[in-house]
Formats: sequence, C-alpha cells, structure tokens
Amino acid sequence: MATRLVARRIKWGILCLPLGGLAGLQALVVSGDYVYPYDDLQRYAEYVTSTRYHYAVLLYALQGTLTLIGVVALYAYFVNRRGERWALAGLVSPLAGLMLLAGTGSATTGPDVNAIPAAERYLEGQDAMKSVLLGPGPGNIPLLIEVLGTLGLLLSLLGPLFFGIAIWRSGTLPQGAAILWVGATVLTFVTILPAVALFGWIEALVVALDLGGSGWIAWSIWQQPLARTPVS
Repeated sequence: MATRLVARRIKWGILCLPLGGLAGLQALVVSGDYVYPYDDLQRYAEYVTSTRYHYAVLLYALQGTLTLIGVVALYAYFVNRRGERWALAGLVSPLAGLMLLAGTGSATTGPDVNAIPAAERYLEGQDAMKSVLLGPGPGNIPLLIEVLGTLGLLLSLLGPLFFGIAIWRSGTLPQGAAILWVGATVLTFVTILPAVALFGWIEALVVALDLGGSGWIAWSIWQQPLARTPVS
C-alpha cells in the first residue's frame, strides 16, 4: 500500500511540469514585448508598472513553483531506476545555480519584480530613480559577481539537459521527450543573448518545446501501472 501511495503522489507531482509550462506560456503572452531600460527608460518604467506586467510576475512565480514540484517528483520517479544519477544532477544543478544567482543579486523569476517600486517613483518625477532602474550597466559589474552570476545561470540551465539524459537512458520514458527538453535547453542558451534576431520567436519556441516534453513525460508516466508492494 505504501509503495502504491508513493507512486500515486509521484504521478500527481509530475502533472505540475506541464501545468508549469502552461503558466509560462500564458506569462509569455501576457508580458508582451520586453522593453530594455537602456533603450527607452520612460517606456520601461511604464511597462513594469502596467497591469499585464504584474500579472506576468504572478504567472512566472506560479510557473517556478509548479516546475520545482514537478522536478522533485520526476527525480522521485527515477529512484531505483536507470538514469538516477543523471536525474540527481538535474535536481541539484538548478538549485545550486539559483543559490549562486541569489547570492549575486541576479535571481529573478521572469520579470524583474524589484524594478516595480523604483519605476513607480520614477514616473512620479523622481529622476534619482534613473540609476536604480538602469543598474550598474554593462561593463560596470564586478568581475567576481559577473563570473558567479554566469556560473549560476549555466547551472540553472543544465538541469533540463541532465534530466534529458536520464530520460534517454531510463528505458521507461519516451526518448523523444528527452530530445524536446534538450532542444529547449540549447535554445535557452541562445535567448540569453539580447542581440539575437527573432528573440521573441525563439523564446516562444523554448516554451513550446518545454511544454511538449513535459506533457509527453507526464502522459507516459500516467500510462504506467502503479507499483505494487512486494509480498514478504
């Protein structure tokens, strides 16, 4: 009974992966075209104080929460299965990356929620908030902070790659889902470059690949029978 209960909880937890993907897709649609503060500070301030931006912040937070639950459930699925070590790396790597990003002050989930109060005060006529909104600027970030932030970002992005390897080696999950997840990870590396052409289309493709892979994984696990408690 205990084994079947755990398997049932894992199945419900896995559903959080595609649900998180749906939240991310809706957040991408709601947030619209991103405005960079160095391009137009006035438009950026208006953008981050808009209702759609606030709604996108909530959706990205929901996506992060659901994804974390789903990732933990996915690792629990791999316990005592082939690919468990890769799955463990996929679980630990993003957590280590988020810790580094938080330590450098670079951790954000989707939109930069910290910019909202500064933007409100800037629109009220407090020009002193310009420096807060613009930040230190490119090239003015301390080298150590920049290195740790880059390392944290890379570790965060490696999680789906490691899980993709675990899925490929598992023998119980579709290898096509692993290809979708790895493809989303590769494209995510591209989206961190602001100068990339068709940035919005690439980001939308990342969300689509991630959602497709997550849904395929969840569907496959739900098709599998619940584990039976061994008879002693």
